[in-house]
Amino acid sequence: RDVCSIASSRPEVRAQAVDEIRQTLELAAVLPFRQLVVHVGVPDAHADAGDNDTGPARHSLARILPMAEARGIGVALEVMTN
Repeated sequence: RDVCSIASSRPEVRAQAVDEIRQTLELAAVLPFRQLVVHVGVPDAHADAGDNDTGPARHSLARILPMAEARGIGVALEVMTN
């Protein structure tokens, strides 16, 4: 199973998701963009227990938002219909 979610209750999965977003934000130095869409959570049809926790999502966003702000990039959250 290859799910990467900023809302995962599993720290290692959440860290992987945040790192992938960090790498994407680094592309802004090469391909300037103003908004990054971040999907919050996993659709229920593909989710396991703990994939859609609001506490971990907030924790991840607390790490993502300063990275985006430092690069002048806005973050648009897309909440998946579950």
